[in-house]
Amino acid sequence: MGRFSFSSLRIRLLALVTLAVIPAFGLTFYIDQEERQLAAESARADVLRLAWLAAAEQAQVLEDARQLLLTVSQFPALQQADLAGCQTTFTNILRQHQRYSNLGMTTQTGDGLCSAAPIQGEALPEAMTRVARHALALNSFTLGASAAGT
Repeated sequence: MGRFSFSSLRIRLLALVTLAVIPAFGLTFYIDQEERQLAAESARADVLRLAWLAAAEQAQVLEDARQLLLTVSQFPALQQADLAGCQTTFTNILRQHQRYSNLGMTTQTGDGLCSAAPIQGEALPEAMTRVARHALALNSFTLGASAAGT
């Protein structure tokens, strides 16, 4: 058995190989960190893009609802507050526009006049009152949440 010293050829070769491999490990670590940073930036950009798409979709849904309300407001049954005609009109419209849970009309004080689906519970009339007040304050159409959404 030989002595363990740096003058040994084996030890020198091992040290040389180790010194040659360290930069490769460092470079691998650096590249891995860069790829992680690029992946994080890409994920952030994807999330932002999805948020913009969701916002655009929501804006389109609101515009579609506003257009529907504008059209419905011109119906004679609603303009004349014909309650039976109003309910029939809303029921027929709701069948064609199934994205909505209900359509209804209130007085200026928020009292429900008619709706496609029966109005039940305590929370909905209060919600309708808030929506009606908001619409009057804006002098515009207003979308309201159902009792489950309040």
